[in-house]
Amino acid sequence: MDYHGRIMNIEVDVASMAAAGKPRSLRFAFKAGHRDARHAAAEIANEAQREIDDTAKKLAVAKEIITALREVCATHDAEIARLRDRLDSALSQSALFGDALHAIINRCEGMANRIARAALAQVAEVSE
Repeated sequence: MDYHGRIMNIEVDVASMAAAGKPRSLRFAFKAGHRDARHAAAEIANEAQREIDDTAKKLAVAKEIITALREVCATHDAEIARLRDRLDSALSQSALFGDALHAIINRCEGMANRIARAALAQVAEVSE
């Protein structure tokens, strides 16, 4: 049940209400019930706040991981671009090594993809 539902369905303390048999004690029973309901609602609100705080901490960790992932990807993107330029230059000089050089380019791109997937998996674990 969600927090709103829990608050709206706070149960009445039957022992307090049993004293309401007399007209004078009816007012006391109402006040006691109102007080008990406020305290029960406050406990539920505290529980909700703890859950919000825990989620905020997990979100902060996820943001740090995403920032680190972006930095890693940017570093690897620059390295891959540099390698691609070098390999393209080598390809233009020698057609004999073309297939091998393309394989190296694909391997570098595959490495960057694996790093990115691993980092995203870490973010998914933290957010759970």
